[in-house]
Amino acid sequence: MPSPSFRIEPLPGYTPIVGRLVGMLLYARHTTLAAVEGLSVAELDYLQDGSSKRVTTIMRRENMNECGFPGLL
Repeated sequence: MPSPSFRIEPLPGYTPIVGRLVGMLLYARHTTLAAVEGLSVAELDYLQDGSSKRVTTIMRRENMNECGFPGLL
């Protein structure tokens, strides 16, 4: 089955560049939530080794970026 094709188009209510960026954030949010749907807390908090990151840490970082707090990463 071929992968669906996605186009990031400017969203109404924003300048074209900002509208595309907002569209990219919405797409990243949608695909991330779809990827973790149905996972348990234990699976989200799993740490493979000392140099890996938990899924919850990655999601928190993504959320902070969306909310405009990159200085807290």
